[in-house]
Amino acid sequence: TAAVLVALSGALASCSGSDDEPKPSPSKTSAAASTAAPTTAAPVAQQPEGTDGVTFDVQNWDEYAAVPAVLAWKQVQEGLAASTNQGKVLPTLRQGVSKKVLRKFVAAVDYSRRNEYHTPARGVARVDALKDEGRVVRMTTCLWAPSASVYDNDDKIVGGESEYWYKQQITMKSSSGRWIVTAQLTEGKCPGGPPS
Repeated sequence: TAAVLVALSGALASCSGSDDEPKPSPSKTSAAASTAAPTTAAPVAQQPEGTDGVTFDVQNWDEYAAVPAVLAWKQVQEGLAASTNQGKVLPTLRQGVSKKVLRKFVAAVDYSRRNEYHTPARGVARVDALKDEGRVVRMTTCLWAPSASVYDNDDKIVGGESEYWYKQQITMKSSSGRWIVTAQLTEGKCPGGPPS
């Protein structure tokens, strides 16, 4: 149904998947307060553009630029939106999620292709909370609905209201030297008005 796609970049509420249930909620910690992750990387000073025609701008990038899992999550959101726009699952998405999550996203991308839905080329997001558990990172993230929703051929958001932040619960695991999304659930709203 159309409502399934309202939160495409948020894992499509009813299409979210998890490889590890149940998952506790992340606590509000800063990147600096987190313990070191197994995969270390130099901070990316400037936020990178998406590689497939869609870019998500993380509002609080400076706070989380040194956390490789945040960059990986950003790339998955970009890959999901770009896959929707191109009507096929792109490598950026395929390589950034677990098999269980990928199955859900493949169905969503196919549904969007059949209905000729598309996403904006620019999304706005923020990390609301992050808990680094070493090889597992749990995050609460927020995506600005007008920039993270799917649109029909008349450029109207598919289903529901539009002026709010989608709330995501994300679980990332380090696997073979890279971070992958193993759970992504969209439910509820994050506080705050339009992005500045």
